[in-house]
Amino acid sequence: MIKKILGGLMMGIGGFAGLFALSSLILVFVDRAPIGLVSTAMAGGLAFFLMHFGQRFIMGRSSDNTKQAAPPRGQGSSSRPGGSTSSPKPSASLLKARQILLDRTDVPEDEINALSSGEAWDLIYELDAQKRRARPKFVEVCFTGLRPGERDKWTARVTQLGLKVRTSVTKKLNILVCGPNAGPSKMAQAKQAGVKLLSLEEFAAWLETDYSKVNNR
Repeated sequence: MIKKILGGLMMGIGGFAGLFALSSLILVFVDRAPIGLVSTAMAGGLAFFLMHFGQRFIMGRSSDNTKQAAPPRGQGSSSRPGGSTSSPKPSASLLKARQILLDRTDVPEDEINALSSGEAWDLIYELDAQKRRARPKFVEVCFTGLRPGERDKWTARVTQLGLKVRTSVTKKLNILVCGPNAGPSKMAQAKQAGVKLLSLEEFAAWLETDYSKVNNR
């Protein structure tokens, strides 16, 4: 601001000096006075000096403002030829999703980095859902008609294999294993609930075949 005011004053004074030089030049031609020629030269020189440097003060300040307003190199608009674009910083949520996918999947890292935050989390949720669907469901089994020692042995065995042992017939029960002394009322209740009835020998064969295949045992 100070430079601009100073430049304006210099140009104003230079203008007056220019007028004085012009008037002195006229006197030289009219009166043919040598002193007028000297004053004309001095006034003209002063006018040129003041106008020139006053303009530089003003224009120089404008040039500085232009430089300050210009964006730093490398941060210009992407539409400008040769300009570089700066990628936005990934959010914490996106970084977390990327790390989960890198740890849990075999998807290439460049493909993971190309995903948006929403796409990455959608993929994670889908993978979790697939895992839940592929996970074998617990089989609930109930033993009836066995001696206490034999019941305990079978309970320990199927529990180790991942089955759940129930003491009564429920809607969630899958298999009722019937021993030699199985009660008719319990068997009838199981049939009514749609529960599969197997003898002890049939249940042992089922463990070795169907259940082992489903659960990769």
